[in-house]
Amino acid sequence: MSRFGLLLLVLAGCRSEYHWTSNPTMAVPLWTTQPAPPTEIGCVSVETWVAKSGKTGVGMTVALTARRPTCQVELVDAALSVGQRLVPAASDAVLVTGPRPTYRYLVFRFDNDQAWRSGGRTGTAAFTVRAEGATSRLDIPVEQRLSALERSRGWVSPPDAACFGVEHEVIGMEPDLLAVRLRLRPRAGPCRVRFGGARLERPASGRVEQAPQATVWQELPATWVLAFRRQPSPSQPRLGWRAEIDVVIADGIVVPLELDVGYAIPRIKGPP
Repeated sequence: MSRFGLLLLVLAGCRSEYHWTSNPTMAVPLWTTQPAPPTEIGCVSVETWVAKSGKTGVGMTVALTARRPTCQVELVDAALSVGQRLVPAASDAVLVTGPRPTYRYLVFRFDNDQAWRSGGRTGTAAFTVRAEGATSRLDIPVEQRLSALERSRGWVSPPDAACFGVEHEVIGMEPDLLAVRLRLRPRAGPCRVRFGGARLERPASGRVEQAPQATVWQELPATWVLAFRRQPSPSQPRLGWRAEIDVVIADGIVVPLELDVGYAIPRIKGPP
């Protein structure tokens, strides 16, 4: 049995599905922030959180939501302090339009592995934000502690104009095999679809091993199970998966779904 679990193929008549039995998760050091309400600065509402954490640094997301139709916002500076280290990140100006947030992803690069081994457990992420004349400095406490590493995380993104939405579940994941379940549901009124094809984008050399029939139209709701296989990489055993799945709707329009699955950290909130 591999370290990630046992993958079983269950046959029920002519239909097959992959099922996953997982091993316990692994504890790794991760940077986190405490939940906090958004901060209002002039015409913008600002929210921040840790999006990625690893041995080579920390990635944080800044969500900017306009409090009126448009708002000119500038991230004047951004820096992360951990012990004696002061790590800057690139900042910029952005035009924010409501009501949906605009996201900025900031990378703080440093030897986080050394910081953990030398006792670095707390720090402060400081952001200076200017929004049409109002300027404020945000000091966000961050903490590094052992957390459970999730086995997998997937994202499926149908466009807003499509007549359906998607719920996704990773039901099997090995270095050489990925199995996912997609639950397609109508957004408003009837929606008729069929499977239009799928392909791996990372790695491009993989193949689709299981998919719905491309000639069968289905009235939603419906459930699809897809499986992808590739040659495992000994040098990158935790290499993620990226695929594109085509859904054809009744008027002949092809709606591509982007699927990105990897060994993710917990508490990721929103894009990127």
